[in-house]
Amino acid sequence: MADEPETADSDPIEQLLDLFVYAPLGFVVDARRVVPELAERGRAQAGVARMIGEFAVSWGNTKVQGAVADAQEQAVGILQRLGVASPEPKPAAGAPTGDATEPPVPPAPVVASSGDTPSWLEGRTPEDEAEAAALAIPDYDNLSASQVVPRLDGLTPDELEAVRRYERKHRHRKTILNRVSQLQAGPA
Repeated sequence: MADEPETADSDPIEQLLDLFVYAPLGFVVDARRVVPELAERGRAQAGVARMIGEFAVSWGNTKVQGAVADAQEQAVGILQRLGVASPEPKPAAGAPTGDATEPPVPPAPVVASSGDTPSWLEGRTPEDEAEAAALAIPDYDNLSASQVVPRLDGLTPDELEAVRRYERKHRHRKTILNRVSQLQAGPA
């Protein structure tokens, strides 16, 4: 028996000594070197976790806002079809259109298109034309969502709100509405 070397893995007493005596002793001896390294690793992990958390909250907030807006629009549309709610009157040209808390405007009906004019431009009123011309993005109605989104970054809060109202009233492109919501919420 004396010839057999004992290993720490097989002897529970040695394992306890390693855990409660030798490891703490080794930590005390190397604490000046180990503690700053552990603190730096902890800071790095906390920074990564914070960045991921902020992204998740921002992304989730955008998704929730979009889902709530869609649900509101659907509810208003259903109530209007059932005759419970009356359609929102269009504001007169040049009249103020309200603030960011205004109720959602249901989508405009799509009129069958004849010729080269896109269906969302058919049956437009002079007020619609004036509203489109007043937007800070020139030729807005002829731009795709991928062309509009990069142009939103330089707009003022009032210009962003005008684009949001116009988009909600006419085409309801979620890409544009989501980006406007992100910009209106400010930096995360």
